[in-house]
Amino acid sequence: MKKPALVLVGAGGHAKVLADIIRLDGRYDLVGAVDPAAPRTAIPGCRVLGGDELLPRLFRRGIRHAAVGVGSIKDTAPRLSLATRLRRLGFKLPALVHPGAVISDQARLGEGSQVMAGAIVNPGAVVGRDCVVNTAAVIEHDCVLGEGVFIGPGALLSGGVIVDDGAFIGIGAVLLQGKHVGRRALVAAGAVVTRDIPAGKTAVGVPARIPRRARPA
Repeated sequence: MKKPALVLVGAGGHAKVLADIIRLDGRYDLVGAVDPAAPRTAIPGCRVLGGDELLPRLFRRGIRHAAVGVGSIKDTAPRLSLATRLRRLGFKLPALVHPGAVISDQARLGEGSQVMAGAIVNPGAVVGRDCVVNTAAVIEHDCVLGEGVFIGPGALLSGGVIVDDGAFIGIGAVLLQGKHVGRRALVAAGAVVTRDIPAGKTAVGVPARIPRRARPA
């Protein structure tokens, strides 16, 4: 049976990881990537077709699946904006999971979400639409991630943590059990969250604190 065709949007480092996941997963035929700033050889084994202006044409050619190949550096808004645009064009955004990730059959994974190698999503966890659970991150039991949450490599969310839409959790951060991170908040790399973080704020350090000049809500 012919595999459904899929196009990557973006051709940087995050897209390289996704291309590998798509190849290992085997469900989709990766036809290429679009990225106006990338050379055609940016992703090994995946040709860069041109810029984003090609997307409507690719859809008309029968390509119905796409993946957001743009990562996040503190700000998740560009990823969410791109996902919204792709859906408006008619593309479906499937969840993509590395074969080396562990996803409980009692967890829920939203469409368009991406789970990298070595990540663990345990029973009762809910991962919302368009999230990224990066390499070796752990989402413990009964955690809830809203839409477009980005979890950095090696981050650890203890049981029952809630992370609201668009929040960013940096590499190696630790969130203690039952804590709540508000919408579009940012938890810096290596921070240890021992109390709730309000929406739009930045938390740094061990234990995590909100600097006076943190990002406004």
